[in-house]
Amino acid sequence: MRIDVHPSEVMRQSFWLGAVLDGREPHMHRLADCIALIRPRIVHAARGYDDRSLIWALTAITVHLAIEADEAELAAAMFRSDARLLELAGDTGPASDRRRTGR
Repeated sequence: MRIDVHPSEVMRQSFWLGAVLDGREPHMHRLADCIALIRPRIVHAARGYDDRSLIWALTAITVHLAIEADEAELAAAMFRSDARLLELAGDTGPASDRRRTGR
């Protein structure tokens, strides 16, 4: 995970692929602040683990937190939405080129 990616880019990829997010909205600004604070800490704590392990660990933590916070329904809706965005990104991103060319 790269820490030089701006929080708005992280949010854009998760909430609406290709759209520009307006960071002036208070709840979006608060989320961007949270992302900016937490991402470098995750990168630091995850040294020595591969990307796949990190993805699985963060997913497990997210699911556990959603259940613990009684937000499982919201998290499930977000996972469904993000799954669709990941499929779109996979069809157009660098990984799709590797799949098509076999590299």
